[in-house]
Amino acid sequence: MKHITILAFESALGTTVTIPMELFYIADLVWRRAQGLGDTSELRFDVATQDGRDVTSFSGARITATTAIDRIEATDFIFIPGVWREVEAMLQTNQPAIPWLIEHHGKGAGIASMSTGTFLLAETGLLDGKEATTYWSYVDLFRKKYPKVNLKPEKMLTSVDNIFCYSGLNSALVLAVHLIEKTYDVRVAQQVEKYYLVDSSSGYQSSDITFMGQKFHRDETILAVQQWIEENYAKSFLLEEVAVRFGMSLRTLTRRFKSATGENLLAYLHRYRLEIAKELLRASSLSIQEIAYQVGYEDISYFYSLFKKHTTVTPKAYRENRYSSHPKD
Repeated sequence: MKHITILAFESALGTTVTIPMELFYIADLVWRRAQGLGDTSELRFDVATQDGRDVTSFSGARITATTAIDRIEATDFIFIPGVWREVEAMLQTNQPAIPWLIEHHGKGAGIASMSTGTFLLAETGLLDGKEATTYWSYVDLFRKKYPKVNLKPEKMLTSVDNIFCYSGLNSALVLAVHLIEKTYDVRVAQQVEKYYLVDSSSGYQSSDITFMGQKFHRDETILAVQQWIEENYAKSFLLEEVAVRFGMSLRTLTRRFKSATGENLLAYLHRYRLEIAKELLRASSLSIQEIAYQVGYEDISYFYSLFKKHTTVTPKAYRENRYSSHPKD
């Protein structure tokens, strides 16, 4: 990710504008220092408004614009801020942003909407048939306006087709850490999470986010297989047994699973187990061997090799980095 655009408009919540900028700037500096590339970030930010003029946040603070939306030719990621109460006014005054969002998502840009910003994202139609979430007190209004969207208010984060929705401030911090891990690596995300988000890990379940996008398909049997795997990942079983359980041959299961999720079944199982292991390494005092057993691996050396292959670090290094000393300023 080299260029991030923050969409800004009148009465936007100021924190939803500054959070992604500051956390990604920190992450880029941590990564560059680790690579020996110096202390100057090359990550570019634009705060884009409809006409390129500054706007005023909900609290009255000035949000300085760097450009107008129609001057953004390409960007890697777009963040949509939320508003407080003024949802209908926000939608009426930001209609020009709708085709702009559609265009850039079509070019490959990721989009994340904060809280009530999901309303503006839903106006694009990009959420039709997909899971989304929004701030809890706006659930009824959202469902009335956008019946084609599969609203999941019980989830603080949703992710599908490189589109992310988060319900509130805490989930915005969690999502930022998740995106930083995807953009840089595990160690950078850990540094940001530990030293700048202190308590965010209490609600951070990366497996919920990581696998959500692979459930946007219409094969109900494969959805049931995914659910079964996520409930039984710690058990020892053969893939042939899973196939029999769902009334098909292993060859058919393998083909349908790959077609629906884009990944083979065994790889999906390993990756799910390892995401749970990462959460346990972050949040528990269990030994690495105990964690390996809990996620379904009796061979500790095999667990180590799989973990390093998927994260680039060993389980021990992952845990130690989570509690290591503060990065140098």
